[in-house]
Amino acid sequence: MELLTKRKGLKCELREGIKIPKDYCFYILQLGDPAERYYKIGMTDNLTRRMYEHLGNKSYDNREITVLFAKPCASKYAAERIEDNVREYLKELGFEYKRNDRFIIPEEVDKIIVKVKKEWVVNL
Repeated sequence: MELLTKRKGLKCELREGIKIPKDYCFYILQLGDPAERYYKIGMTDNLTRRMYEHLGNKSYDNREITVLFAKPCASKYAAERIEDNVREYLKELGFEYKRNDRFIIPEEVDKIIVKVKKEWVVNL
């Protein structure tokens, strides 16, 4: 995995094959230990800056971050729409929703599908 940023002794890594988008993007993060199955969805216009902010956020309980998925979007509106659609999709599947677009996804689920122009499979 490639190191994206560090803060307060914590690190944020990119899963292999993920490129840093230069404009608005939708992302899926794995927070902390993979065994916890704790994930976050979101959108940003600067992925590196946003991950640095996440590492300094006390609500993450000093968890390291792995970027599992990051796809560029045509506009801020498109990124927000994708975020809303994925949030509703994950809620419909019955995954445990935490505040601020975080989910606990059961162990038996090993991938989810995200639609950004085409369908992308995100391996968890």
